[in-house]
Amino acid sequence: MIEISPDHFKAFTQLGLLYLTKEKYDDSAESLNKAIKINKDYYLPYTVMGNLMSNTSNSEKAIKYFLNALKLNPEGHETLIGLANAYYDS
Repeated sequence: MIEISPDHFKAFTQLGLLYLTKEKYDDSAESLNKAIKINKDYYLPYTVMGNLMSNTSNSEKAIKYFLNALKLNPEGHETLIGLANAYYDS
């Protein structure tokens, strides 16, 4: 999908999520940053980036990403859970 449509922000988001589950954190961050650059109004890459920051023990950055995601999607349950965990870990 990315080769066919290099501006497909959802594909970059899913790729970032896949890299995150494989603990390829640099690749995950790169894909998620591309998704955010393409579409700043899509909440999911911010949530996944928050999870990435939490997984790499960077709670302060995680909180910022989760808060950005909540601005775009105030009812995001996964985001709220991630935010609560990041506050707990900070």
